[in-house]
Amino acid sequence: MANENENSATNNISSALNDIANAIFGGSSKEQFIKGAIIGGLAAYLLTNKAAQEAIFKTAIRFGASSAQLFGEIKDRFEDAKAEVEAELTKEEK
Repeated sequence: MANENENSATNNISSALNDIANAIFGGSSKEQFIKGAIIGGLAAYLLTNKAAQEAIFKTAIRFGASSAQLFGEIKDRFEDAKAEVEAELTKEEK
């Protein structure tokens, strides 16, 4: 009985993974070829076009700078809250 349950669970997982793969990559080989050609063309364009590369790098740098600022602000707020709690605890101890 346990073997049957394990086999059933394995088959269900395998079926779910196949469904996901078909949804992402398409069912027919023609659809897969077309998607692969489009992705390959975009990759070739990005790897050979300096203007596209610069735009991607600039966007990544801007995103990184924005993220760094956001995390810096969050860290400052955390440190402020921590200092307030420590001050309250110090007052309570006295």
